[in-house]
Amino acid sequence: MKLACNFLIVYTCLALHANVAISQNRIGNGGDAVVCENKKPFSVVLLDFYENKIEDSLGEEDYKKIVTKKIEILASWSKTLGRSVNNIWLSFDKKVEFRKNIELTDIKDSNHLFLPDQKNCMLRQIAIRKSTASADEALFVISEKYWSQMSNMNKAGLILHEFIYDYFFHLGLQDSTAARKVNALLFSDKPDKTQFWKSINTLKVPLYP
Repeated sequence: MKLACNFLIVYTCLALHANVAISQNRIGNGGDAVVCENKKPFSVVLLDFYENKIEDSLGEEDYKKIVTKKIEILASWSKTLGRSVNNIWLSFDKKVEFRKNIELTDIKDSNHLFLPDQKNCMLRQIAIRKSTASADEALFVISEKYWSQMSNMNKAGLILHEFIYDYFFHLGLQDSTAARKVNALLFSDKPDKTQFWKSINTLKVPLYP
């Protein structure tokens, strides 16, 4: 009887450990880019920018400075969204892990309408947000292979996409459509608060100022 009880305890502990491990590695959502490998170096354009025709206009400006400036704009549109994104940004080094020599699992959550018709261009998963993560592990995983080929503006766009999508996901959104739209507005030539709230209402995002 004692042996059976000990076995049950061990089995239960192993099962709980397995469930925790699985939950910590479960896929939540992610970020995509249009990758054209017929160019050297190959081009990597964030899907948010590609589908909304956002041109790379920021040149060599440091991507961290770009992120900071865009968060300020976002906070002027929505304090709650801006605060959430900024909180993650302040712990960027702990929240984001760059991985080499990997291809990330494809997540079917973009609902995009079109892609390039060139045979050497394709949609690639370049970032993933885990659905859960322990306090000492990163929440976001980014492929170093594609990150290293991105312009500073695209790097900044990817980071903001992930952080905005994280907030929207917790509001109940199941795809990245709204996050991509908001991100594209942030990086447009004339970021506009009125257009932001119009898009939020059209996309039925339960967000309030």
